[in-house]
Amino acid sequence: MMEDYLDTFQSMRRQEQNYRSIDYLGGEHFQKDHDSLLLLNIKNRRSKLVDWCYQVTDYFQLNRDLVETAITNFDRFVSSRSDVVLDQQKFQLAAMTSLYTVIKIHAPKKNMMKLKNISVMSKNRYSEKQIADMEQDMIQAAGWYLNPPTSLLFVRCLLCILVSASVISVSQSEIVLQYSKIQVEMSLGEYYFVCFEPSYIAVAALANSLELMQLHGYKIEYKQPVLLILFNISEIDVNAVVFRTVQTALFDTFKDKNIIKAKESSSAAPLGGGIAPSTTTASETPICNSPRSIVS
Repeated sequence: MMEDYLDTFQSMRRQEQNYRSIDYLGGEHFQKDHDSLLLLNIKNRRSKLVDWCYQVTDYFQLNRDLVETAITNFDRFVSSRSDVVLDQQKFQLAAMTSLYTVIKIHAPKKNMMKLKNISVMSKNRYSEKQIADMEQDMIQAAGWYLNPPTSLLFVRCLLCILVSASVISVSQSEIVLQYSKIQVEMSLGEYYFVCFEPSYIAVAALANSLELMQLHGYKIEYKQPVLLILFNISEIDVNAVVFRTVQTALFDTFKDKNIIKAKESSSAAPLGGGIAPSTTTASETPICNSPRSIVS
């Protein structure tokens, strides 16, 4: 069983090389030709788009993990299209379309989001044809690579390895998953993390989660072996300055959110599940009242 999880992890490590994003706001040419205020505004717009994507998935009661997939594909597309970066409407349209495509691929049976719905949620700023055309543009630009291994997939795979190795229990892994999900979801809206590989973020989030468990009164008998296994599997230099910087930045996202302890929650999500869905269903609320913050 553990061998299967290890093979899966290594396979995802190879796959993630096909889904890398560049620092599309940090290039020398871009920095030279555009002022810092514009760069800050683009980063803020991206953060709002991420928040909007989470609002939509919650509204349609979909797995929140879809947002990371959508934003990964969005960042890769924007990395290859400087015209999209500087055009606010194209920037918004690309993010909306990316989420629409991911839902269509990964949640077809639950897919209540149609082209018309996306158009309505944009207050008809974007027509169905514009959305469909953008989808084709993004698919072609991605070379049909639309299923990236995300940080949360790496987190779940590594937790399965740790449970199989009997260094943490299933119940402990569920708490670690909750802590890690919070860090990953919060980091997704921060442009700083765009260029880091998902496996890198996953290991940093897991390392933080083990620390957080102890801070919140949980006892991990084999903490050092757990960390050693994580670092050996990932082959990440945890003493490198860049890793420590990422780990600290992730921890700060958790701390700044003022998160309630996971053990105080009514239930922890299983390894294969997501955060509990909203109690309001799409059928109970008209689409005209669904999230629209994207077009503020």
